[in-house]
Amino acid sequence: MAYTNVSNEFKEIVKSNSITASAKIIFPNLNLTILPHATDNLKSSLADLTIYDKCCDKGKYIGNAVAKKVELQLINKDNLDLADQEFELYVGVKLSNGEYEYIPYGNFIVTAYTDTKSNNLFKIEAYDYMTKLNGYFNDIFYDEKNNPNGLKIEYPIKLKAYKEKILTYMGISYVDQTLPNDNFSIDTAINFDGYTIRNVIAKITELQGTFARINRENKIEFCLQTQTDEKIPLSSMNNKQEINNRYGPVNVVSLTMKNVKGENVTLRDEDSIAKYGETTIEIQDNPFVYTQSLRESAINELYNALKGFSYYPINFNWKARLYTDGSDIIKVYDMRNKKWVNSIVMNQTIKIPATRQSTLESPALTKTQVANQYISQSEQMNTHTELIVDKNSQQISTIISQVGDRENKSTSITQDIDKISSTVADTVDYIREKEGVSQVELDDASNNDILRIEIKGTTTYKNYLYPHTQLFPSRHLFPNRIGVHYDSTI
Repeated sequence: MAYTNVSNEFKEIVKSNSITASAKIIFPNLNLTILPHATDNLKSSLADLTIYDKCCDKGKYIGNAVAKKVELQLINKDNLDLADQEFELYVGVKLSNGEYEYIPYGNFIVTAYTDTKSNNLFKIEAYDYMTKLNGYFNDIFYDEKNNPNGLKIEYPIKLKAYKEKILTYMGISYVDQTLPNDNFSIDTAINFDGYTIRNVIAKITELQGTFARINRENKIEFCLQTQTDEKIPLSSMNNKQEINNRYGPVNVVSLTMKNVKGENVTLRDEDSIAKYGETTIEIQDNPFVYTQSLRESAINELYNALKGFSYYPINFNWKARLYTDGSDIIKVYDMRNKKWVNSIVMNQTIKIPATRQSTLESPALTKTQVANQYISQSEQMNTHTELIVDKNSQQISTIISQVGDRENKSTSITQDIDKISSTVADTVDYIREKEGVSQVELDDASNNDILRIEIKGTTTYKNYLYPHTQLFPSRHLFPNRIGVHYDSTI
């Protein structure tokens, strides 16, 4: 869920145009802290940072255990051995008092780095604690000869206890949660040959209707959606935006197995299907429910957790909030329909210091048509394509037009038996609303460039347009500068 221990000023600054963002990197084993400016630490400074926070991978949201990735560049004059080093990451903004306010983003383990000695530049790639679960699952179990300190599990065991035993053995702290199918019974050991520990955790999240992530406190938690009051207006979006058809509501949930006898187990909400159409979440080949009876014992709680799940798939560049996390429900302004719609933070890329270049994406879990596609408030456009067939004159004409708030463009192509001809027309129509004192300047504009200039305003605006007898320069008005003479005949 969104990080809440943050000031209101921090929240307002990340939405504004005057943000100064940075990050603080602490390598505890190296006694090294990378601060915002080189003047704060003469040996080290941060060049740039990118955080890849993905919950949805290849169209799959439920049943994931995805690690956050960090790429950063830092300048350091010392020779550093960063292999497998761990660092603490904090992101922050500069407040009005000149101080930085930082919020934690968790710990990360360096998996690769490049030391470019010519410019003292270190390029670093690191992942969060989810990578601690990358080992093979069968390798962690007790074996008297080869692994006497291995994990011991006694059966039968409930799904929640099974999950917690694994995480405790691996040294991963977890959030104590009550989730669907916590009491699902695992009666015997399951064959997990070839599975990593992360794979097994992901399969558990499938049965619980969640995905797994490492939070800012380095604890693993299991999420689907988390209610917030966050609203993303058009002013927070930077370029071409997409709002797709609504995904859901989910009204069909299935547990299926390909290679096992027994019918697929499915629950359906017929009333919802009749009203909205069918949206299905299918969990296939989950090793915990390898018989029909097991699927029947797990389907009810899973269905109740997922039934009604719905959101609007989105994709845009934005001013990253920095305190939002995967699973956060947010409201996004749908310009086309002039309303706010609910979406979910699934995949975000956060850029530091250029937070305006950050991206936010919530893909549909199944294929969906792009219904509303638009660009930011400063570049709204309508496009139109027309094909005209004139059989009598044996001509085909294509007209493509693009109308925006700044410029109008059209291209016309005409084809007949003898030739193809085309015309391109561009017009620039600047439309601005302004209160108070303002000015409009036209630089290097010839008579041929300007067809018309129109200024609209109140009944008194004409008194304040140059040239005018009440505005300098005029034959009666002079600047208040002693010792400078102006010819009053100008």
